[in-house]
Amino acid sequence: MILWHGTTRRRAEAILASGPDARFVEPGSVDPADGFSAAPPGGPHLSGDPVTIARGKAAKFMAEGGPAIVEFDVPDELARQCDWGGEVRFAPGFEFEELAQLWPQLPKRLIVLP
Repeated sequence: MILWHGTTRRRAEAILASGPDARFVEPGSVDPADGFSAAPPGGPHLSGDPVTIARGKAAKFMAEGGPAIVEFDVPDELARQCDWGGEVRFAPGFEFEELAQLWPQLPKRLIVLP
């Protein structure tokens, strides 16, 4: 299943290189991400459209290179196990570890948004 994660270009490049980080803390926050969320490009989007999320993060963190999408292809069964009806959420203890283990072999790419 193809999934999109909306973020900034700098963060997208880090995710592509090293994989998702469930302990990532956004600048100005103290709370870790506690997982990694994505959604199918065409929806549904329970927690928001990844493009809209990417643009919002880019506006908030203007020094991070603009909006970007991490596109990745996970096995359908893994995505179904994490699907909350429009958000695919990989959390520690709930398939995050499986995603991290598969990450180096997954087809993935950076989509830089205008």
